[in-house]
Amino acid sequence: MISDKRTSGLLGQLGNIKNDEEFEKYISENTFNNYSDDKNNALTFSAYYNSILAEKSIPLKNAIKESGLPDYAYQIVNGTRSNPGREKIICLCIAAHMNITETKRALEIAQAGILYPKNIRDAIIIKHINTDDFSVMNINCDLDKHGLPCLNDIK
Repeated sequence: MISDKRTSGLLGQLGNIKNDEEFEKYISENTFNNYSDDKNNALTFSAYYNSILAEKSIPLKNAIKESGLPDYAYQIVNGTRSNPGREKIICLCIAAHMNITETKRALEIAQAGILYPKNIRDAIIIKHINTDDFSVMNINCDLDKHGLPCLNDIK
């Protein structure tokens, strides 16, 4: 499960650490999520995505369908397709009804670049996420209305 501790609070605690002993105490007092793949102990997009789907009780089949992505999206979600593009990650996040914090985290894990509010295209996507409009089609209509490429148009 995803930790209930706020990142800002943990960052504040980390900022006050002055030595290794204090850091070891910090580690022992905080529960960390250790999602792993067999290659290393790093959090993977696949593990994160599947945990979100489980928390929200969204069947994978439904999320893939709502994402508007081809069947190889299953390979992204099960971790066999490496380095999926940012647009595909965003589509999957929307289909999983991820809020903005969850989407940001998914993009960070996938090393796909977070949504940037000063970018009009990203701002439109953020607006839809923040208003719980988890429809790739609605987002694409809004992007098209502003003369911007749709989510599925960018590789």
